Amino acid sequence: MRPGAGSPPPDGKTVWVTARASNALLAFGAAELTTDPRPAPLTTVQVGTAPVGLIFVRGGSRIITADSNRFHTPGATTGLTVVDTRTALAGKPADLGRIQTGAFPREFTLSPDGKTLLVSDHDSHQIQAIDTATLP
Repeated sequence: MRPGAGSPPPDGKTVWVTARASNALLAFGAAELTTDPRPAPLTTVQVGTAPVGLIFVRGGSRIITADSNRFHTPGATTGLTVVDTRTALAGKPADLGRIQTGAFPREFTLSPDGKTLLVSDHDSHQIQAIDTATLP
């Protein structure tokens, strides 16, 4: 498993990372990462193919992963997966659904008011704008 981009949520107690080879989003306890060289994940959520990035939206209650299919695997998925962070940490199914994108979504940013998510689609050479109020 090779971790991808990681980011702490607003509370700073949990670190979330994408694992490209496992098609997963993993959560780790931030304190354990400083003391244990191989900490066990708090939770694992299966997402789309080869996630390369993540971003928190709605005050950290949702994580969006950029599922890239960067290796062009037949039958693989590309797009964004929406994950409920609280449900995931409770050990329950937390995948809230997928959002279609162009080919190879890669980078994210939020508008200053947090209402618009901008996604770069590397292979499509475009930027996609998503209203965060419409997320599941």
